[in-house]
Amino acid sequence: KPYQFMDAEKDMLPAVRYAEERIARELKRVKPDTSVTAASASTLTFVDRNDATVSFSWSGVSGANLLYTKAGSSQTLAKGVDSLAFQYWKEDGTAAAPVLSPSATDIWRVTVYMRLIKGSQTVASFGAAFVRSL
Repeated sequence: KPYQFMDAEKDMLPAVRYAEERIARELKRVKPDTSVTAASASTLTFVDRNDATVSFSWSGVSGANLLYTKAGSSQTLAKGVDSLAFQYWKEDGTAAAPVLSPSATDIWRVTVYMRLIKGSQTVASFGAAFVRSL
């Protein structure tokens, strides 16, 4: 039933694109280099220019939601996440450790791999954003 594949993709593709665009927009608002407080494969937390704590997090359980939290208020950014991986890069293009607050971070660019699942169908996307203020 090819129409089932198209229906699943039609729902998931805009969702994964929106999530990656939102992450990229928020990364442009990171405060100077000592504001990154968590940076793992499934969680990224920092303080933005308005002194609000911003976090993107996923539990690591297939089908769980990607959560976006800003100033203590959480909402679902993407439903049905099957896989998520934040990767961090230094200015010279090598992988970042990363160094976290209170020290100055070595993160210069963040890449995001995200795969959503609906039934047996998946849609994957890969994006990157420079952390503007760093």
